[in-house]
Amino acid sequence: MKLSTKAQYGLKACFYLAQNYGGGKLSVSRLSELANVSVSYLEQLMMPLKKAGIVESERGASGGYSLKSPPAEVTAGMIVRTLEDNLEIIDCLAGGCREETICPTCAIWERLYNGINDLLDSITLQQMLDDYQAKMKGNQI
Repeated sequence: MKLSTKAQYGLKACFYLAQNYGGGKLSVSRLSELANVSVSYLEQLMMPLKKAGIVESERGASGGYSLKSPPAEVTAGMIVRTLEDNLEIIDCLAGGCREETICPTCAIWERLYNGINDLLDSITLQQMLDDYQAKMKGNQI
């Protein structure tokens, strides 16, 4: 299973918004630079995140994006599911199983899906910030 770049860049953009939380909005160009993604792709990622209530935006010279909630209240799972079509890794999880009876592999896919979601839901943006800062401190000589 391979997630698209939507999850990778969207989570990275949200990390930088978390890093800036309380400091105002990050401009689209600055956020694009930090996340190392084009402005147009960033805008595509931000639309569903805004619709889901994870980020908010403001137009104009002093506009940009910011997190709608504190980093401790936003999980990686919220972001990834928003950008990856709810992370339904196989059709039968979305009710699209073609088996007329109970599918013999359905339990495996459900366990995998639940395990992935449980892990992603256990990691907040605040934890990502804390982990990143700890790694940065460990790399200083």
